[in-house]
This record gives sequence, structure tokens and C-alpha cells, in this order.
Amino acid sequence: MHRLAGILLALAVASVLALAALIVGAWREEQALDRTRDRVRRELASLLGAVAAGEAGSTPAELGGTAARMEEAAHRVREEYREEALPALAAVLASAAPPARKEAALRLLAAVPGAEAAWHLEGVAGSPDAGLRRLALRLIARERGGDGPGRWGPFLLDEFRSRPAVEDRLALLSALGAHPAPGVVEVLTGVLGSDPDAGLRRAAARALAEAAPGHPAAVATLREALSGDPGPGVRQAAASALGLAGGPELVPFLRHCLARETDASVRGALQRAIASLGE
Repeated sequence: MHRLAGILLALAVASVLALAALIVGAWREEQALDRTRDRVRRELASLLGAVAAGEAGSTPAELGGTAARMEEAAHRVREEYREEALPALAAVLASAAPPARKEAALRLLAAVPGAEAAWHLEGVAGSPDAGLRRLALRLIARERGGDGPGRWGPFLLDEFRSRPAVEDRLALLSALGAHPAPGVVEVLTGVLGSDPDAGLRRAAARALAEAAPGHPAAVATLREALSGDPGPGVRQAAASALGLAGGPELVPFLRHCLARETDASVRGALQRAIASLGE
């Protein structure tokens, strides 16, 4: 009996020691994680300060230096800090920091991989701050993979339907081209066919080439814009889009438009479209 009691006591002591070791190990890991977060916050603060200070400059040398610093900072965020950068960047965006610092933080946020970063970027794209909102949309438009694109299409469509400002809609059209969703062709063809703003019609033509290459409704609307839109910039964008989204069967139509077109920029786009389609 005494021997059994001794064995049980030894097992209990071993269990307590093992549990204590686990607790100490977890505490040490948490301390190391806290130190890592503090280091990331300090280093990001330094990077953001350097980038934001450069963005306030106006000479080519200052702007070039800013671009280089941003490239370096984005590389470190993407390759070294990764998700560890999110709390620090989100804190800057939620603070009363100067606009240049917030914009730098947003650009770095776009470099963080993962679904949580995409969620943060989407949140800024729907924010009331017009400058940050439009920058977020431009950053979304550049994304071509990862965790954001599958979720952004419906969000972008909803934003487009609810944002009347031309600058917002321009940024949203570019993003919709990169991240199409069900219903996007109807929205883009509607803008290209009837919107009174030539800049929006031009952006819709470009977005159609990316979002719906070969789609019959897209091609038909682009043809109508090329042959009848009063804006040379819109006709140029439509010609370029048909060169990207159409097929060889469009070449006779493009040649017909070329014979009638008088604007040099549109003629150049038509010639490039004809060449790209095989003739």
C-alpha cells in the first residue's frame, strides 16, 4: 500500500511539474510575442514616419525617395512582419494621425497577406473618409489574387450603386474590372451606354475588357460606343477594349470605324486593335 501511495504521489508531482512547465512555456511564448509586437510597432512607426514625411515633399527627388521607401516598407511588411503588422496599421488608420501617415499605413496594409488584411482593406473602402476610401479602392483594383478578390465583387457593386460622386465611381469602376461579380456586365454596359459623364463611360469601357472579355452584351455595347459616342476618349477606350476582349470577327467592323474616324488617338487605338486581333 505504501509503495502504491508513493507511486501515486510521484505521478501527481510529475503531473504538477509538467503542467507548471507548460504554463511557464506559454507565458514565455506570450512574452516573446509581446516583444515581437512591440518591435513591429516601433519599426512600422519609423517606416510610416519616413514615408509620410516624404509624401509631403514636392520635388522629383523627394517623391522618388518616397516611392523607394514605400517599396522597401511594403517588402518588409509582406515578407517579414506579415499578419503581425495588422494591429499597428489598423491602429494608425483608426487614429487622428495626419492624412499622409494614414495613407502610408493603408498602402502597407494592402501588402499584408491573408483574409484579415483583405477584411480591413474592405472596411476602409467603405469608410466616410473620401481620400482613404478612394485610395483603398485603387489598391483593391491592383489585387489579382489572394484572399480578397472572391469577396470584393459583390461589395464593390453595392458601393457603386450607393456612391453618386464621380471620383468614387471612377475608382469603383476600375476595381470592378479587376473583381467582377454577377451583375457587373449589366452595370458596366449601362454606364458605357448612357452615363452623361465621359470619364465614367471611358472607365466602364476599360473595365468591360477586363471583367467580361468576349461577353456578347459587352462586345455589343463597346461596338456602339466606338461607332457613336461623342467623346474621343470613350471611343479610344472602346477600341482598345475590343482589341482585348473581342475576336477576329470584329476586324471588318474595326476597319470600317478606322475609315470614318478623324481623331488621331482613336485611330491609333483602332490600328492596334486590328493588329492584336490577327490582321
